[in-house]
Amino acid sequence: MKPSSLPEVSPAGPFLPRLRVVKRREPLTWGSWLVTLGAVILSLGLSALLLKFQGKSPLQGMILLWTGAFGSLWAVEDCLLKSVPIFLCALGVALTFRLQIWNLGAEGQFALGALGAAWVALRFPSLPSYTLLPAMGLMASLTGGLWGLIPAILKLRLRTNEIIVTLMLNYIGILLLEYKVYGSWKDPSSFGFPMTPEFPAGGIVGLIGATRLHWGIALCIAVGLVMAVTLRYSRAGYELRASGESVRVARYARLPYARMVVAVMIVGGALAGLAGFLEASATTHRLQ
Repeated sequence: MKPSSLPEVSPAGPFLPRLRVVKRREPLTWGSWLVTLGAVILSLGLSALLLKFQGKSPLQGMILLWTGAFGSLWAVEDCLLKSVPIFLCALGVALTFRLQIWNLGAEGQFALGALGAAWVALRFPSLPSYTLLPAMGLMASLTGGLWGLIPAILKLRLRTNEIIVTLMLNYIGILLLEYKVYGSWKDPSSFGFPMTPEFPAGGIVGLIGATRLHWGIALCIAVGLVMAVTLRYSRAGYELRASGESVRVARYARLPYARMVVAVMIVGGALAGLAGFLEASATTHRLQ
């Protein structure tokens, strides 16, 4: 018998079928929901397993987790308040991921946004709220966007790795914030704690009715809707998705890849900076 005519044998043995992994050309319509559900189940399962190893009741731990997040109106409000900066930072990071740009610098952009908003609030305390709040938001977006522009320029001009640059810029941004709250912006009446004086009344985002929720939640919803419509139905969104699939294809089709890299990094940084403004203005009412 010739070697070419021998039957094909699986590496696992002659009695097991041969397996082939083939990438799907089109994703399943229900795939994203399945991945999300699987991630939740896996994380809860691992958490329960760790509790079991510690000699504690996994069921009681899951009940405490649920009641701590959704067991009361106060808990729900607290979850929503903490989700505002996370949502905006994640939205900016997700935008850069669409272009296959790895932005790990949302924390530093967040800090620079808070710095920009605090500078406006402390520099112009007498402005009315309808002028001061937009100015704070604009300055926060500007400083966060410029902080995001730095790794974009270094990537395009010097071919640096944006993962390393954005990660290192986090430390610089946080140290700049610490420099101000420990230094010239420190409140003399703070009993030594590193924080600025409280923002004027016109620089504080208002609450929604009698709840603890502020109007930054409405801003998150509006920004999320605008982002979703832009990415799905606009030409810029189509070019962004196409460029994210393949840089070679984008350049062959003469898509403005460099401009898109700059744009997504600026917008991503601006969203993280906006998150810093809302956290400083609506939650802590000062920089700390």
